[in-house]
Amino acid sequence: MKPLIVGLVNEKSWKPLDALEPYTPNGAGERLWQMLYDVTGATKEEYLDRFDRANVFESKTRSWRDVSSLVRTMMEDREVVVLGRHAWMLLGLNKCAWFDKTGKCWLIPHPSGRCRMYNTSSNRDRAGRILAEVGKWTTTI
Repeated sequence: MKPLIVGLVNEKSWKPLDALEPYTPNGAGERLWQMLYDVTGATKEEYLDRFDRANVFESKTRSWRDVSSLVRTMMEDREVVVLGRHAWMLLGLNKCAWFDKTGKCWLIPHPSGRCRMYNTSSNRDRAGRILAEVGKWTTTI
């Protein structure tokens, strides 16, 4: 089973397959892929092939409780990378430090353009290396 990346919401599309896709310029998915690329040289297609992706909020009609319950079911028996404390909290996960994990769930800052933690190259590198490990890349640049 593929590892799962969980974000918060895609404000440009409510389609589940669009969650964290890497084709929207300056979108969270593209920023996430870029961090992975910088460590592994992975293509956007490899990123899409190696990870399942979901958002806590995926529908205008469902409540966040319904969707987060669905996402928690998707998380069972696989490694997960959760983007941001807000998503982490809504999923009911135990406290965890940035770039660390609890059980099979990693916590990294959300790759939105608003997150200042990624202004530091070492934090971008840490996130990329976590994605590479979870996605089982055997080579890094």
